[in-house]
Amino acid sequence: MLPHLSVRPLRFHGRGYASEIGREGLAYATDVLASRAVVAFTERHNIASRRVMERIGMTYTGQILWRGLVDGQVEQRDDAPFAVYMTHLADP
Repeated sequence: MLPHLSVRPLRFHGRGYASEIGREGLAYATDVLASRAVVAFTERHNIASRRVMERIGMTYTGQILWRGLVDGQVEQRDDAPFAVYMTHLADP
């Protein structure tokens, strides 16, 4: 399952909505899906999304290369660096 979280338009940025949605997503993963871990990733230069992941208790675990944007470029590339975060949830 690969859900996508995006908070738009910009007038909603900085109000805590992404963190609230992220926390609810983790609760759903635990309570409904009985997941034991959640993995999330974002383009490495997306500092706001990385902060949300850290704020909701996720830990940076490394990097993968995937199709996306490289900081300072407008064209997508197949080898864009993405930061990977993970959290271990309570055993079901």
